[in-house]
Amino acid sequence: MSQDATTTRTGRELTLGRRSALACVMIAGALLGMRGRAAAQPQDLSAELALDPMNTLPVQEEVYELGTVMVPFPGAPSQPGSGLPAELTGLVIAPQGARGAYPLAIFIHGQAPVCVDAELGPNSDVMCANGKKVPNYRGYARYQRALAARGFVTLSVSQNSILGSMVAEDEGTATQLMASVVEEHLKRWSAWAGGQDLSTAPQTVQSGVLPDLSQLLLIGHSRGGAASNQVALRSVTESLPWRVRAQVLLAPTATHSNPAPTVPVVVLLPECDGDVTNLQGQAYVDRARDLASDTALRSAVLMSGANHKYFNSEWDAATATVPEVGGDDATTLGTGSAQNTCATGAAQRLSGEQQRALGELFITAAALGLVRGNERVLPLLDGSAACAGPSCGAAILTSALGGRKQPILVPQAGSLPVPGAGASLKTCLTTRSAGQPDACVSSDMPKVKEVTRTPHFVSAIPVGAEPRPTQEPSAVAVRVDWSAEAVPVTIPLTSTQIALDATQLALRIIAPPGVAAPTFDVALIDAQNKALPLGSISLKAPSNPDPGTGVYWAQEARLPLTRSADMGAPTALQLVPRTNSGYVWLLDAWSYASGSVAITARSVARFEVAGYARPAASPDKVVVPLQVFGQLNEAADVYYYVVGAQAPNNEGRFSIPVGMPSLEIELPASAMIDFVGIKNAVTTRLLETPTVPQAQPQEPEVPQEPLPPQEPEVPEA
Repeated sequence: MSQDATTTRTGRELTLGRRSALACVMIAGALLGMRGRAAAQPQDLSAELALDPMNTLPVQEEVYELGTVMVPFPGAPSQPGSGLPAELTGLVIAPQGARGAYPLAIFIHGQAPVCVDAELGPNSDVMCANGKKVPNYRGYARYQRALAARGFVTLSVSQNSILGSMVAEDEGTATQLMASVVEEHLKRWSAWAGGQDLSTAPQTVQSGVLPDLSQLLLIGHSRGGAASNQVALRSVTESLPWRVRAQVLLAPTATHSNPAPTVPVVVLLPECDGDVTNLQGQAYVDRARDLASDTALRSAVLMSGANHKYFNSEWDAATATVPEVGGDDATTLGTGSAQNTCATGAAQRLSGEQQRALGELFITAAALGLVRGNERVLPLLDGSAACAGPSCGAAILTSALGGRKQPILVPQAGSLPVPGAGASLKTCLTTRSAGQPDACVSSDMPKVKEVTRTPHFVSAIPVGAEPRPTQEPSAVAVRVDWSAEAVPVTIPLTSTQIALDATQLALRIIAPPGVAAPTFDVALIDAQNKALPLGSISLKAPSNPDPGTGVYWAQEARLPLTRSADMGAPTALQLVPRTNSGYVWLLDAWSYASGSVAITARSVARFEVAGYARPAASPDKVVVPLQVFGQLNEAADVYYYVVGAQAPNNEGRFSIPVGMPSLEIELPASAMIDFVGIKNAVTTRLLETPTVPQAQPQEPEVPQEPLPPQEPEVPEA
């Protein structure tokens, strides 16, 4: 498991992206809307995820060990025999008695002790000569069995070689090395799928169950989530024999918080995470709003009562092979308040078994909905009021971007209309640190382990970095304050176009913990100042109301939409508070239609940073060589900052010209250099080449009810 990391450590691979407008349909002389409230009871989709006894596949399990390979260090010249030794060990759980190609799901664990010594206790001695080796990779077997029974080949890879070495202390390097370990496994699976080296393959493959590497699902936990995103990124920026179709990230770090383009993602955020306390994995959803230009569904799930460790059964003392490794990390959140629902023994806390049941639910939903193409399970992921199985009795909140959502209000920095007396509106910047001008986060927000629990308001700059940067790219939100009931607050829309098939209005709103959850009447306003009431929304009170450990998280509020013939195109959103006083942040507003949408396959390139050199004549500078892979159709701007540097020039920007295959840049000297994207031009580690619309290939449609290529032979009882 990783400690809080609010920043990228080493910028060795960088990719850029261009935002394009989502297609919308203009509603001429009409508006969508109706009075009403969101459904009080969520739709129960338990039957959609339940295993059909007639179609359940028996599963088989085995561990393979393929020896040791040398994994090259990121940014270092590749030389034979150089790099870090890494074991290729994995647990395979797959359909039994069947033949043919099945989607492959790979699980990637995070940082934890790899060995427990009788005298020293948990430690990172990868040799483990005098202790018990911790099988961290075996902790996801429950999820593997659930997917295998539904027609997936699953593999959980060991990362002990990487995480048991000193490089694991540098999270940026460790996660990229972990990604390379996964790719070493994938190289073997690619060969086996082509009928090569079958003598080294697990018995599952030798018996005829082959991986479909074009339908790859990644599930990463903690640092494994950051490594998963690196694998996904590379799969869409390089010509590889595999393609990541979706990711599920369990309490991930966001070391390189670049959202992989065209790859749907589901991020599970445990509210009682005592390790990655700021829930920084939200960045995989939020950054895509301003930096990506595709329609991939990106979902965030806030799980009340869940902690960081319990997703992995080997990190739960009740089920661990080496119990000394297990524990409840939520205890680090403190127990001083009676309202703290993360405290040990609190009624809202989840046991390890309960948390893993929820993990299985959402992993299965992602596998069926985002890889298999079963649209019926998507409401579990897209922010709709839906539940299934264990989530129907748990406090679960979901919000999402992409898919069939189209933006109608994405705030832009600048002035806003002045509301009536007793209310105020102000834009704020989400990635500014507390104390910077116009930052959404403020210094009076309570901190846990010196980090504010504001996953939407996370700066890339490390905690305590001075001086504070002023050029960091930032997204915008709107803070709404009121001190009197029924004061209308009107916010201009950024798009007056709503798709004809849209059925709901979706708002992402943050209500602070520790105060009564507010209620609003909501209306859309046209250019003639006519209002169309849509109904009321009542935000849910945070499941952890303790202002010291509660999470400032944006829940999704929905209202139904229908046509109205006497209204013009909408120009503004109106909120009327029905509580005496309070404040919220409005992140954005979207029109919503159910179902999925084909993901546009865009032309993607990237650039790599290969080390750096310090000129003898300028010891306070470093020269960084960049190599561009792919074709830029327009210049790309890049923002950088130097970690720990105190000089005034510790941040800046440079440009990569069109047609430039390589270049060198000169930066202030530092051991750690980070690169961050700029809105409308760059996103961290992703370079997206704009293409002519009619030339954009579409993703192949996945059948809604896929069947295995051949019915498995069910062994006799």
